[in-house]
Amino acid sequence: MLWNNRSVTLQAATAHDWFLLACAAGTVLLLLVLIARVRLHPALALAVSAFTLGVASGMPLTQVPLSFSTGVGNLMGHIAIVLALGAVLGRLLAGSGGAAALGRLMVESCGINGLPWALLGLSILVGMPVFFEVGLVLLMPIVAEAARRSGKPAILVGLPVLAGLSMVHGMLPPHPAAMLAATQYHADLGRTILWGLAVGLPAAALSGPGLGWLLLRRWHQQGNRPTPQAADEALTLFAPTLAEDEQIEQLPHSDEKQTERLPQDRGPHGQVLDRGVEDRGPHGQVLDRGVEDRGPHGQVLDRGVEDRGPHGQVFVRGVEDRGPHGQVLDRGVEISPLRPGISPSHQKPIPAPAGPIRAAAAILLPVALIFLGSWADALAAPGTTVNRILHFIGSPDIALLIAVLVALVTLGGRIQTGQQHGRELLRKLTAESFEPIAQVLMILAAAGGLSGILRDSGAAQSTVGLALGAHLPPLILAWLLAAVIRVSMGSATVAMAVASSVLAPMAGHIGVRPELLVLATGSGSIIFSQLNDPGFWLIQSFFKLEVKETLATWSVLETVLSVAGLGMTLLLAAFLR
Repeated sequence: MLWNNRSVTLQAATAHDWFLLACAAGTVLLLLVLIARVRLHPALALAVSAFTLGVASGMPLTQVPLSFSTGVGNLMGHIAIVLALGAVLGRLLAGSGGAAALGRLMVESCGINGLPWALLGLSILVGMPVFFEVGLVLLMPIVAEAARRSGKPAILVGLPVLAGLSMVHGMLPPHPAAMLAATQYHADLGRTILWGLAVGLPAAALSGPGLGWLLLRRWHQQGNRPTPQAADEALTLFAPTLAEDEQIEQLPHSDEKQTERLPQDRGPHGQVLDRGVEDRGPHGQVLDRGVEDRGPHGQVLDRGVEDRGPHGQVFVRGVEDRGPHGQVLDRGVEISPLRPGISPSHQKPIPAPAGPIRAAAAILLPVALIFLGSWADALAAPGTTVNRILHFIGSPDIALLIAVLVALVTLGGRIQTGQQHGRELLRKLTAESFEPIAQVLMILAAAGGLSGILRDSGAAQSTVGLALGAHLPPLILAWLLAAVIRVSMGSATVAMAVASSVLAPMAGHIGVRPELLVLATGSGSIIFSQLNDPGFWLIQSFFKLEVKETLATWSVLETVLSVAGLGMTLLLAAFLR
């Protein structure tokens, strides 16, 4: 048994409980200081904070590293292979042009006003049978392409996706957390799903498209300044990393440029740096006091280097210079369709990009397999061969592995490069897919270690015990208990599991429908994602945000979704009476 790994009880609060609560609060404060002031890498800051908490709370020194490593193993054993396989699938979608085609179809079909609602619906469909991080990995290429084509920050375009994924994560079976709560409370599964949609859809609409609309208005009012947005949307997690594999399809954007706030020091090409950061235009070009660095033919220079398209042509504000017959011109001269820098004998024709149907099939295949696994017992008698096969292929690891192998066949031949297509290219592409997620995995591992020490030190349990001392209506108590666990431990799944376990014995004696308890608990479990939540660092890394930008977007979204979910649950409870 791990040291002090006690269950949550309803006993009176002690001085030691208040001491552990202070330790937990101090850990969060220390984490903020290390990241925001000391500028320590989040993975190192999380590890330092975790070990400090273990020592300060009185844990035996020999137990502190054991609890940390156990927390790392519990988290990474679940998501490491999922993220790795998802990264390969995302790279195939991006490199084959499939994500671009699907994003272009959504932008052109739905329009600017309809895009957030289309992304919200897609995220709910994709997110129902999968964990949050799996759905995010699958949909991130579409978000990145939609952001690039719409000219908006990726995080603001992605808010509907995050809202939909988070809503189903906490409220809708057959998602594991909601399924666990429904089982604990003995809730009817059909009513839980139906009422979950009635509660979750308005809450997700408010926190996704609604909040996104408000933040976009603020972004426009600030003159399209890059806050909050990804640090470099042109190089997203799934974007090609080799120059010969890049295919950046741009639509004409506004010529409105950003201007720096205060000119300070200067970079090696004369560009003005603003607090050490370059002032950049809408296509990533460096601005010098708000003016682009231009070459003799009008081309945009970025650190003295021309902005170029996928065939080596010079871009002027992201648009090709074209002749009277539509041919691409490079400094006024028609360019060769062959890739520059490679002899014609070694170049191969660039294949046609994958269409939106192939891309959609690649995304939905693992979703369908996981969905089959979730409903295996309803589709086949338990214990039969068919039932075991459905459970096997429905495991997230197996489902994503199958999807990656299928995508290598369906999308691998469509990689947008002039190199020879074959096994070596796909092997190289697969290896490169793991590089961008290394930092993400390190941050998540350290966050898992912090969660393990929070649990084994007793700090999380003491925080929960203090929350139980208040006498509140059952639905509000369920929401508040899950919210306190969520804020103290960081994990929405753990918050829902602990809260439902604590309240399950009294669920049949408090006069509240068990399905509503599932929804209230689920709403509380997703409130205010912050520094101790692995999902916080997942969003921060995927969208390349600063910590304060993540708090201003993702954390606000989670809070709005949680409060709106509680409000809709209370409204539904009043209506059902």
